[in-house]
Amino acid sequence: MAPAPKTVPSVEDFEPKPQPGRGSGTRIFVLLFVSLAAVAGGTAAWLHYRDRVSSDDANVDGHISAIAPKISGNVVEVAVLDNQPVKAGQVLVRIDPRDYQAKVDMAKAAVQQAESQARAARQEVPLTDNTTQSASTAASAALADAEAELQPRPISALARPATTARRPTWPA
Repeated sequence: MAPAPKTVPSVEDFEPKPQPGRGSGTRIFVLLFVSLAAVAGGTAAWLHYRDRVSSDDANVDGHISAIAPKISGNVVEVAVLDNQPVKAGQVLVRIDPRDYQAKVDMAKAAVQQAESQARAARQEVPLTDNTTQSASTAASAALADAEAELQPRPISALARPATTARRPTWPA
């Protein structure tokens, strides 16, 4: 027999040949990783955007209620949360009472001062009354004297005997 002719090796002879079952495990791992990444990304996007409101036409459906305090002041406590349903008459905020307590204290002091002045006036009125009565009596006496002066006198009372009065002499 004749020897077999020598053949030149080709590039294909030196490439590794895939082994059965080894490539399919890698593909499954890659597909599983991509699937988990997609699920994690979708969950993260849903969690991020679930509370966000968006609108193409910028219309909002809601009820607007005006809230106004009866008094002004600094807020100490807010008794409700955002978007919490409330009922009529429910306390929403607490206002600092110190300013109003100071005004109440000032009003009480003014009342006490007025009561003190009233007590003092009650004590002064009898004294003033007595003083006024004595002044009134004196005025009545003066009026009686003035009226007596105006009464017509008899002529005999007007004619008095002439008296001679001496002139004082001055030393020279």
